[in-house]
Amino acid sequence: MRFKSLKIKVLFWFSLLSFIVLVIFSFSFYYFFEKSLFLTIQNELYVEAVNIKEHIDNRAWGKIKHKFPFAILEGNKIVYGSKNFELKNLGVILNSQKIFKIIDDGEYQNAIYIQKVKKPFYGAILVLKKEIDNRLENIISTMSILMPLLLLLL
Repeated sequence: MRFKSLKIKVLFWFSLLSFIVLVIFSFSFYYFFEKSLFLTIQNELYVEAVNIKEHIDNRAWGKIKHKFPFAILEGNKIVYGSKNFELKNLGVILNSQKIFKIIDDGEYQNAIYIQKVKKPFYGAILVLKKEIDNRLENIISTMSILMPLLLLLL
């Protein structure tokens, strides 16, 4: 492309540079927001698992107060759990090396935190957060609408 006017050349390069900056900004915003959201959820589930572990250490099984559904496993069998703890593919999750996982159920995403326990028995504490808020998807759809509008305004 050969532009003869300096005004058109400056406008073209400014538009191209603006587009590149907006694309980089949107991808970096998405990446860091997703990491922040998952880290917040992981910390909430970790605090809950530590609280449950303290009740196990004190042998206060009946006094466990919880915000999220949980299960206590001895080996690979559920020994104790909250009423609303439902999880499919428990064996696959336990064989995973990750302590925090996001599970996609189609419509919703669920987060699970696994804390290994060695005393007073060998097992794990599973804490589940159901139906993670879809704020991230809402922001992506909003940004996909706003980005072309911002380019048009420039």
